[in-house]
Amino acid sequence: MGNTLYRLEVFPFYDYAGVERHLEEMAMQGWQPQKMYTRLWKYRKMEPQKLHYEVVYAVRDKQKPSERERYYKNIKQGEWQKVSGWNGAEVYLSAQEQPCSIAGDETERLEEMHRYKGGDVMLSCILLILAGLVLEGFAVHDILENPVRELTLNMKLAMLLLWAGIALSGMVNWITYQRWRKQMKQVVAAGGACEPASIGYRCVHNLEQIVFVILMSLYIAACWLDGGARVCILLFLLITSYSLVLWGTQQLLKKLHVMEIRQRVGQAVMVFLLSFPVLFGLGYLDDTLFPVVERAEQVTIHNEVYAVYSDSLPVIAEELGTAVEGIRYSYEAEEQETILLKRTLAGQWAIPYQADIPEFSYEIVDVKAGFLYDSCLTSCRNRLVRHTAGGVSYLSAFRSYYDDYPTPQPHTCRDIESDLWDGETVFRVQSTEKDDAYGYLLLWPERIVSVCMSWEPTEEQLAIIIEKMKPDK
Repeated sequence: MGNTLYRLEVFPFYDYAGVERHLEEMAMQGWQPQKMYTRLWKYRKMEPQKLHYEVVYAVRDKQKPSERERYYKNIKQGEWQKVSGWNGAEVYLSAQEQPCSIAGDETERLEEMHRYKGGDVMLSCILLILAGLVLEGFAVHDILENPVRELTLNMKLAMLLLWAGIALSGMVNWITYQRWRKQMKQVVAAGGACEPASIGYRCVHNLEQIVFVILMSLYIAACWLDGGARVCILLFLLITSYSLVLWGTQQLLKKLHVMEIRQRVGQAVMVFLLSFPVLFGLGYLDDTLFPVVERAEQVTIHNEVYAVYSDSLPVIAEELGTAVEGIRYSYEAEEQETILLKRTLAGQWAIPYQADIPEFSYEIVDVKAGFLYDSCLTSCRNRLVRHTAGGVSYLSAFRSYYDDYPTPQPHTCRDIESDLWDGETVFRVQSTEKDDAYGYLLLWPERIVSVCMSWEPTEEQLAIIIEKMKPDK
């Protein structure tokens, strides 16, 4: 241990009485704070002795000239020495038996804490609540709009939890502070002194911090699952960039003796102004550090370069007897999976594209959470109708995995429910304006398959597709 001690200390920002009592107890054990970061405190060894500590929220750059003179007088009279800063406040110690308070009586101290710290934190809590609810609303809207696309991305699920956690964190901090302040006002009005926050307040505060750390960890893990180290590194650089912007702006405005509420406004303005260059810089780093590695073979045909994939597909044109000899095909598939859904997008394309060459694409959605089945079915059906209505041109673009094609007019498609086909439910969708796009929706209790084809399959071909697409028993 030696002469230095590091400890993780977690106190709510309003618990100045708890901080003072804790430091006095540490002094009796022979430890004096040397540096007090928000969570990590550094102590140095000293002779055990009785000391008095006081947390002052009205630090010098916040004080009015009339306050500053009174504070300096009390500091000199009580032989107070500044120890460290803590959470936007300053911590002083005195070896006198009964030193005079720097801020004044208990009522003045309570009001000072709210005026210089509590009010700003409450404003931050309200902004967090609003931001969390608005972003949560956008996330929920996207899920309702296209559940298959959104719920197969781990980052989307983690972000949904994170926005809810941010809003909840703001609510918890706002409610606990208002309750504590009301209780302390009653205690002070009765002639008592502000007391350290009870174990209940400390537990709620610590639990809120732990939950937030867990949600952030889940989000980082989700980024890793979806995008690997690249996404995590870019996320770290983004957070670091904005943290440096906030810190640098605050330090500059402090030197200019700008009030704290204006510092917050200045930070928001700087973040807005620097957002474009920061994002542009990250985009440049992304292209430089993580160049796209094509898993496709580059093939040159008639002086044009094509990307040809060789992924494994459940069904290929060769099995349906529609493959054309002498034609090069690209077999492309992409999987996305979360704890709720698994989505496979796949297709077989002629290289180069020729209108008379059969090609098809399909989407397989495995629904792990049964309550999502109906919404996923609606999403898959709408997507299939959009692709079928678009004809071959949209069919070819399916490989880009675009979900936001224009919604077709009601007269451009007809949706026909057929009889049970070999025990399976099959829906048939056909374009009424184009004769080269046919869609089929195959339904099982836990799987939805939509197939878009450039030809009308025979019964034998459809039977093969159904057999190949069946979920594993």
